[in-house]
Amino acid sequence: NTSKYSEGSKIQWKVRTAGVTKVYGDWSIQRTVDIYAQPTLEMSITDASGALVETLTSFPFYISALAGPDTQAPIGYQVKITSNEFYETIDETGQTKTVNKGDAVFSKYYDITDQLLLEMTADSIDLESNFTYTVTCSVTMDSGLSAEISHEFNVSWNENVYLLDADIEIDSENNRLSGFYYDKT
Repeated sequence: NTSKYSEGSKIQWKVRTAGVTKVYGDWSIQRTVDIYAQPTLEMSITDASGALVETLTSFPFYISALAGPDTQAPIGYQVKITSNEFYETIDETGQTKTVNKGDAVFSKYYDITDQLLLEMTADSIDLESNFTYTVTCSVTMDSGLSAEISHEFNVSWNENVYLLDADIEIDSENNRLSGFYYDKT
């Protein structure tokens, strides 16, 4: 238990043994243990105006994280967003995709030594309205210690649904295909 020592303290020791001869030998190499405080991690999720987000209503949104104490430096952050519920959605290729409770819909490691600030857009993550998600951020410090924090948020936005109607004409004389598209929203 190192709780009685302050951040930055060092515990040094060396030993020598007598063994069965009861004659002490040479001292061992001196060993050192550095004492570090447990890292802290603060995280916030904000909208474009800087307001804290509990219910996400539009893109972009921002994830920021600040690690401490100042006597240790972050060497990287891992950000993961997981679904809190089961649902089915359509992926970017038009295929039906199943998302299970606990599945990561976003996961990325950031090799940075400062405060983390991410801008999340519709291009970087696909979230479904009327579902909840958990953002988990972990930081690894140069001391070898780490910290983790999680925050849950809801998604509630109006989605535009487009129903397309298309007419296709084939010009067999010129081997051409032409189409006319009508947006029925």
